[in-house]
Amino acid sequence: MSVGATYRGGAGIASSTRLVPLYFKNHGVACHLPLTGPAVIAFRVAKLSSTRTTTQDALPAVWGGQKYVVLLANARGEAIVEIAALSSAVMKSHACGVQTASGLKIEGYGRPLANWIYFAHKLANVCFYSGAAPITTNVKVVWVGHK
Repeated sequence: MSVGATYRGGAGIASSTRLVPLYFKNHGVACHLPLTGPAVIAFRVAKLSSTRTTTQDALPAVWGGQKYVVLLANARGEAIVEIAALSSAVMKSHACGVQTASGLKIEGYGRPLANWIYFAHKLANVCFYSGAAPITTNVKVVWVGHK
């Protein structure tokens, strides 16, 4: 698996939307990928005190009821992570808490085994839950397909 460079939306996608491609290659026997893409979670390291830190996750849309696509040996798959700019009222609300993400955690990409991997990949203006309001997210995954 690899992560491509961040770029701005175009061709029907808002220019304020940032896109990050995820590439999968099956090096073995057939494996299963979620048809809607893997679970991708933006994370950041937050400082609690001068000696303590914690990792915070930007929760993606709810994952469930997914269908799976089979990647045959040497086949490739691609998903796109979208980081959308929401209205300024939402981005400044307790439901969002805009921060810079330190990277991406990709999980659930090698079914039936529970796999995950971290990629250091800075992403500005990601919503991290910061209050009692309903959780808002501006991170979404779009499954492009297999090639």
